This record gives sequence, C-alpha cells and structure tokens, in this order.
Amino acid sequence: MAAPQATTPPPERHKLNASGARLRLSDPLGHEANRLHRLSPKCRCCNRFTSTTVGRHQCKAPTAAPSPKQLRPDRRNGGMLCLGYTTMRGPTLVDGPLFPRSWLRNGLLLTKGTELIKSALSQASRQQTPLTMGTRKVQVAVIGAGAAGLCAARHILAQPDVFAAPMVFESSDRVGGTWVYSEKTGTSDGGLPIHSSMYRHLKTNLPKEIMAYPDHPFPPNLPSFLHHTQVLAYLEGYADHFKVKEHIQFRTLVEHVIPAPRPEGETDGVMAWEVTVRSLGARGGRVTHQFDAIMVCSGHFFDPFIPALPGVENFQGLILHSHAYRCPEPFTDKTVVVLGAGPSGVDIALEICTVAKQVILSHRNTLLKCPLPTNLQQAPAVQDFSPNCVCFQDGSLQQADAFIFCTGYNYRFPFLMQQTGLQAGGVSLPPLYKHLIHPDLPNLFFIGLCTTVCPFILFDCQVRYCLAVLAGSCRLPSQEVMAAEVDHEYQHYLAAGKPPKYFLKLDSLQEGYFRLLAEEGGFHPIPPVILKVYRALKTFRTADLLHYRSINLRLLSDEEWERV
Repeated sequence: MAAPQATTPPPERHKLNASGARLRLSDPLGHEANRLHRLSPKCRCCNRFTSTTVGRHQCKAPTAAPSPKQLRPDRRNGGMLCLGYTTMRGPTLVDGPLFPRSWLRNGLLLTKGTELIKSALSQASRQQTPLTMGTRKVQVAVIGAGAAGLCAARHILAQPDVFAAPMVFESSDRVGGTWVYSEKTGTSDGGLPIHSSMYRHLKTNLPKEIMAYPDHPFPPNLPSFLHHTQVLAYLEGYADHFKVKEHIQFRTLVEHVIPAPRPEGETDGVMAWEVTVRSLGARGGRVTHQFDAIMVCSGHFFDPFIPALPGVENFQGLILHSHAYRCPEPFTDKTVVVLGAGPSGVDIALEICTVAKQVILSHRNTLLKCPLPTNLQQAPAVQDFSPNCVCFQDGSLQQADAFIFCTGYNYRFPFLMQQTGLQAGGVSLPPLYKHLIHPDLPNLFFIGLCTTVCPFILFDCQVRYCLAVLAGSCRLPSQEVMAAEVDHEYQHYLAAGKPPKYFLKLDSLQEGYFRLLAEEGGFHPIPPVILKVYRALKTFRTADLLHYRSINLRLLSDEEWERV
C-alpha cells in the first residue's frame, strides 16, 4: 500500500502563522478580549488543520488509524468526518464549510465584524457558487419601498418556485420613496430626517415613454412630462397590480445589516445576512431576521452634500440645500444665488425666476446657450462671502438675500455596519462590479446607484440581473476576476481625466450597460427606441430649457417614435 501523501499547510489567505497556531483579528466593536483567538492544532489523524470551532473536518489523508469514536458519517459530502482533534476555543477557516452554526459555541466572544469575516468572504467569492438551499426557497430582504424596492419585490414575486415571498422594509407609511411629497423639511413627526427631496411644482425631466418600467406602461391619456403626483400614482398602481404592498412592513426602520453564518447543510462559502429592524409604531421594538440576500433600494437623494465654501459662515442671508426647497414663494422680490447647474439647480433657478427679483446661477459648466429668463444670469464658481454679498471667482460681487446649494447628495447607508467595509458617506462610492456588487459580498446588491439614466428601466434591469445571479442562471466570475475588472474599469475612467464622483454617471453609456445586463441575466433587452428618445430629448432640452416639457411623444415600435 502506498504511503499517504503529506499534506501542505493551508494557503496564506487563511492568515495562519508559520506554526498554524494563531489568527489575529481586528477589533471594530471595541472588545479588547477578542483580539486573539487560538486555532486548533493539526488533526491527529490526517495532519491537517481542523475546520470549525468544534474541530470537525473531513479526514482526507489519515496518518494514523482513528478510533471508531473519532469517525462519523458525513451525510453532506460523503465519506467520514474525522473527530480526531485537539479542542480549541476560536474560529478557523481551513478545509471546511465557512461559518457553520457551531462557530457560536465554545466561548467564541466575537461573532461578527472581524478580519475573520473578510477572509471568509474573500475565500467564498473565489468559488462564487450559486445559493443552494435544498428544498428551501431563497429569502431576500428588500430595503426601501420606493421605485427600486417595488421593482425588486415585483420580480421576486414573479419567481415563486425559486424565491420565498420578499420582506420589504419601509420607514415611511406609504410606497413611493423620493416621489412622496411633503411640505415638511428637517425631521418628520417620528423624529427621522425627511427622506424626500421633492418640491411642490416638480415635473419630470424625462417623458413617460422612457420612464416607465418595461412591463408596466403609464396610462396613455397622460402627457409625456408628468407632475410628481402622477408618478406617485403610477407607483401606487404598480404596487397594487403586482400585489407588492402585502409584503411591505411600513414604518419599519432598518438599523443594522450584518454578515451572519448560514445554517449547516446549506451553501458553502456564501454568507447569510442578519437584518435588525425597529418598528416606528407606538409599541416600538426590535426584531432580527436572517436572509440569504439583501437588495439595498434605499435611494441616494436624501443626504445633502454641502461643499465647504470659504466664508460661508459670514453670510447673513437665508442658506438652504435643494433638499429643503419646496416652492418659490418665499423668494418673492429677492435676489437669490443658486449654486450648481445640474438638473435640480437649473430647474429650481428657473422656478424661482417667476417670483424673484434676480437669480444668479453659479456653476463651473459651459454657459447655457438657450434662451433664459431676463432676470436670470450666470456666474462662475463662488470664491467668498460677506454678510450680504457673494464674491465669485471672476472678482465680481453680488448682493444676495438667499443662497441655495444645489450640489447633489451623499451616498449613505446608515444600516450597514463597518464590518462590511462598505460604509459610505460621500458623493462617491467604492467601485462595484456592474455598479451592483462588491466582489467580496456577492449576495448584497445595491440597486439604483447610477445617475443620469432612465431610472425605472435601470431598476428593472439591475433587479432582474441580480435575481438571475441568485437563481444560479447567471454565474458571477471569481472574486479575483471581478475585482480586476472593477479596477480596470475605474482606472481607465480616471485615466481619461474624469473625477471619481462622476463614475456612476452613465448617460450615453447606459445603452451598453442595459444590453450587458440583459445578455448576462437572460432577459429581453431594452428596445432601441428608448435610448433613441433619450438622445433626442437631450437635444430638445439643450435648445429650449423653458419649454421642452410641453413636448408630447409617441412610441411607434421598438425602433421608431414620433413627436405629437
């Protein structure tokens, strides 16, 4: 009989030292006692390191005959499980299932938020196995019941043979997200920040023909450009039509989303997630649920980005961010400086012009060439402030009664713990694979982060792609391949001289992006006419900012459209 082959120590990624005796853990939760955990020594029988906190692993190359007490059948993988170990008191990652339920035993003090999680996630994503729950259906949590969250729930419900009914968490008392208008600013009656940035007279800057979800058109009797109340009514109808509302937990705040061990007997190498929510009702109370995957659909138009401007503290006039703007009447007969010429900045400046004495639109972009109101003028970036004046970079001064930041929003996910490594608090995010997935977290999906897009179509394509990943019909590459692809794309973007904060701005790139998601996700691509209208609209808008919303369109086929 051939001598058993010697086994090699585990690879470097398991963070063992030369003797295989210790693993150093980070201590993000502040528990000093958890800094070090002792690992098990090698198995007495096969000279390999044990794989779980109780020291159990599949015996691969026995070097000593184990006693009957040291063996038990491995009903999952076949063969025998060797129990010839030396008892330990800490976690290991070697040669076995990641994060079995038993890791909570044997005095393991720190169960989440360590380098252990990061190492395991990295190891898991190298294989990228689809979720395999056996006879159990995949359970997905959806955070947010705005346009993205409703879309996620609708498509999950459309595959009842694969997915359990979704659990949708919404902090407000109705669907719609940012499309729910509130006269209030600041905080709500429940003490939470007002989520919506909607203002009273807002009309869409995209026609309904390219705003609708692909499987649910707007009513044909509506004009192409809609008031925000009509969009909200559409979303309400969408939720009713696909019976989504019964799966939404309203007035429920998601407090924490944390990686969690998956029950034994289920997918190796893919994390589960613990979601802790708090009821905002009279009784309150917290509940923790476990899910196989998370879809983050909480939006990114609720946390104002306010750049640091020199001298702004000297200005004694009204200062606000567009997030708190509701209507033009407070600015009647006043001189107002609007900072930023993005969609909201231009829109708000034009609206205030109807009542204000003068509006100054300060920005770094190319000057607007189309006809503008006579009381609107453009100015370069702001340089300084005095108590009642704004100084611009060309040296000009402008007396002002009010100053409005139209400078966009931060990406913010307050429910994500630091353990995930995805804390966000700025105008940009760490680049994600397909703008959706961190390579180390293949079952945590961020829906709708991209900007300058057809938003509802974006949500639909992204959701369907993510569900194809979860169902196993779309296989993700390895963690290394995904990370390399993300890095290549990002470095190519930066090499073109573009700022990081615009990396998620798709605009003309969305056509190729939608096509790629459809090809890999196995669903019908977006009809070419959608992007044809999008490109034509840019021409209309540039030529006539004041009147382009009076245009009405009609889609004739997947390729053709007409103006009516």
